[in-house]
Amino acid sequence: MYLSGQAVNASYLQLNTSGNVGLVMNGANVGINMTNPTTALQVNGVVKATSFSGGGAAAAWVTFDGTSGSILASYNVSSVTRNGTGDYTVFFATPMPDTNYIYVGSTNGDGNSGGSVPRWHITSYSTATYLAGSFRLVAGYQHESNWAFVDSTKVNVVFFR
Repeated sequence: MYLSGQAVNASYLQLNTSGNVGLVMNGANVGINMTNPTTALQVNGVVKATSFSGGGAAAAWVTFDGTSGSILASYNVSSVTRNGTGDYTVFFATPMPDTNYIYVGSTNGDGNSGGSVPRWHITSYSTATYLAGSFRLVAGYQHESNWAFVDSTKVNVVFFR
């Protein structure tokens, strides 16, 4: 490692800015705004970035108007097609590496539910809907033994890989 043109041979390096600890390298661990990092990267403060990737990070997410398919907010989603009432296809801007991803979804449940409290669902259209470039889903409710597709004004789906 080189610092100001001089070789440094140490397992601990601390860079200070205005009397505060800015960056610490402690063996293989790096800490920002802290003195003793215990993991590969540890930050004391808010982390702001344009994106994250890796285990646990969402590969894509979208909030859209189910009455039209118009995207309200998204990450890695290029478009949503409304195929019919409560039936949508979400297209990924960057395709998934394969079809081994999962999804979690919700709606604001404001469609016509036919009376007493229903159970709202978002589910895959069929097992063939898991494609690397898109995912087809249906949204609706189940009331007693009846299932109905419903357009909700807000449909939310997160995809993990």
